[in-house]
Amino acid sequence: MRMKNFLCSLFAICFLGILTLNAQDRSELSARLSKISQQMFDEGNEKYIIVDALKDRLIALDKQFSIEYIHNKLTIDPRLDLNVRQGSEVPEETKNELTEMQDQAPIVPMSDELREKYISKLQLFLQQQGEQPNTIFIIQNKYRGAASVTTIADILNPHSAFRTLNAHDRYIAGIETVARNKVIRHMREDQLIAADQKEFMVSYSNTAIVVDHKELKGEMELKYKHFLTEMGVDLSYDTFTGNWKIPAFKQ
Repeated sequence: MRMKNFLCSLFAICFLGILTLNAQDRSELSARLSKISQQMFDEGNEKYIIVDALKDRLIALDKQFSIEYIHNKLTIDPRLDLNVRQGSEVPEETKNELTEMQDQAPIVPMSDELREKYISKLQLFLQQQGEQPNTIFIIQNKYRGAASVTTIADILNPHSAFRTLNAHDRYIAGIETVARNKVIRHMREDQLIAADQKEFMVSYSNTAIVVDHKELKGEMELKYKHFLTEMGVDLSYDTFTGNWKIPAFKQ
């Protein structure tokens, strides 16, 4: 019976994304989420911070939220509207029950002490990924207008897409320096940029790739579409125009 109640509570969390369990079950799930977060952190999965925020009841999976780290300031901004997954058919009675449960277990405001812990952990993570500790880092549960499809089941499943490293997710979050430097090394080898350059202009979109004011054509364009995809860029949607700084490569 206790297992049945626990599974029913997990079903509710799949919709709510917040811990509405009794104290003992909440403690058990919190410990499990802590272990998952640490494993994802060690693997270099930036979505560890979503697990932490869920565990600490700072976000809900069924609501729009953003986790933003800009200029050494961390903001977790949950949106309180109930977003039912697009295309799902949830009975109105069930929606009302879920809304009532949401009211009984609201999202918890983030304390200053907890915020500092999150920042310290994130800065360490960014450094381990080859980024500066003040790198802009943004994660949202909505992208291109589509509702989040992450559930507690995805988080608990070690083989889910959520738990798997994804180059595009990392690129969108702002983790790209190591992958970008690999592309720059290829550009130097292909003499698209001079050996003594410190930085250069680059632009990419679904219509063109431009390197140092030269548009790539033919096989070279196809080659760098592949390299940019490896970097995490989705050229169907992602665009960029700006300068890339060239690191001091070891010979």
